[in-house]
Amino acid sequence: MIARAQTKISVRLDELAELVGTNHRSVLDRLDGPSQTPPASLDEIFDALDRLDDARRTLGAEQAAVADGLAAIGLRLERFIAAQGLQRHADTGVVPQGQRFRVVGTQYNPDLADGIVTQIVRSAATRGDTLIREGEVIVNKRTQ
Repeated sequence: MIARAQTKISVRLDELAELVGTNHRSVLDRLDGPSQTPPASLDEIFDALDRLDDARRTLGAEQAAVADGLAAIGLRLERFIAAQGLQRHADTGVVPQGQRFRVVGTQYNPDLADGIVTQIVRSAATRGDTLIREGEVIVNKRTQ
């Protein structure tokens, strides 16, 4: 009896899938729960925020108005990401958290301690305690 009911449900899902233009397996897969990786569009927003941070860092004092404008755009994008339940991690001047960041290079700065993040190459992102985007950083190495 259960097998018969499952068959009827499967047939009905197939009929619905024809109406929607997809198969029922992909519909069910999407209903299983939230993805642990950000959709491509959100990943592009994270990348855009990384580029905005890079651009702001390279601007001189004479371009403070441009830097302020870029910061305002970044803030709006950060709010959008937060509304999606995500948090972006892009802090410099701290020791990188090994669960969130992979070290991809080193720089020499005698004013900073060894292992301190000097540059974010790719920001990390979390949803609650779950990492959904691994970050990449460059850290200080005082010995050459």
